[in-house]
Amino acid sequence: MGIGWAGLSTTAVATTLAPWFDKHQGRAVSIASLGASVGGIIGAPALLFGITRIGFASTTIVVGVFAITVVLPLVALVLRNRPQDLGLFPDGLPLGPGATTIDTSNWTLPMALSTPALRSVMVTFGLGMMVQIGFLTHQVTLLAQSVDRLAVSITVSSTAVSALAGRLALARFADEMDARVTTAVALLIAAGSLGAMGLFPVPSVLIGASIVFGLTVGNVTTLSPITVRREFGAQAFGLAFGVASCGIQLATALGPSFYGLLHDAFGSYNPALIGAAGLDVAAAVVAIAGRGKPTALLA
Repeated sequence: MGIGWAGLSTTAVATTLAPWFDKHQGRAVSIASLGASVGGIIGAPALLFGITRIGFASTTIVVGVFAITVVLPLVALVLRNRPQDLGLFPDGLPLGPGATTIDTSNWTLPMALSTPALRSVMVTFGLGMMVQIGFLTHQVTLLAQSVDRLAVSITVSSTAVSALAGRLALARFADEMDARVTTAVALLIAAGSLGAMGLFPVPSVLIGASIVFGLTVGNVTTLSPITVRREFGAQAFGLAFGVASCGIQLATALGPSFYGLLHDAFGSYNPALIGAAGLDVAAAVVAIAGRGKPTALLA
């Protein structure tokens, strides 16, 4: 499952798209990421329905066969490594005497890691994703302490729908916005939502703030490859975002423990939520501090 997830993750999707889009790369990554939100809304209920009707083993077999049936023909018949394989330049521009490539930066891994730009991406999105995944992991337990089971289900589903809405908005405006400023705004919205839940843990605030938090969920995930692609270019994207995503995922893995340990230490989620809000504010500051396109040696 882990290997399959890595092969179909945001890193893999964004790396596949990187050579194909320049002007519209933000929109392309955002649209491609919509599948994750749709999958979260449709996939989980479908799996639960199948497990209830035909059992866990049979459901996993059916899903596995379905995945192979969908993915392998796309790989064989649709995917290509680069637009030049189809006689095109990025954004569908035709090859011609006036067409030139502008992505000539010859990045190496040590060079990329030495830049404040890449380090700030790792810190910003590492903290943002740690806070996000930790909250989503504990969301049901947190809500169940104050609202009934039906309200919990509706709130979780509404958070997923809100995440889809946020991704749709990003897909529309991604290429017209500064990726780092957008990231900082998303993190500050998330911080405000978490802080509200921590300071005012009443049902109406918990439900409303959860839905507002959902607006940032998909965007925090999607903005990291958009930022790296804009700052390092298509040629070095796989190298730069590959190492950045490793650091981000390591930090992300600490999220559930962060909330759980603070809950057990204080007997409440309130300190964890307030601490998470503070981490999101810090991440927003780092995102802005890292602005400025990095320079590289030219090939």
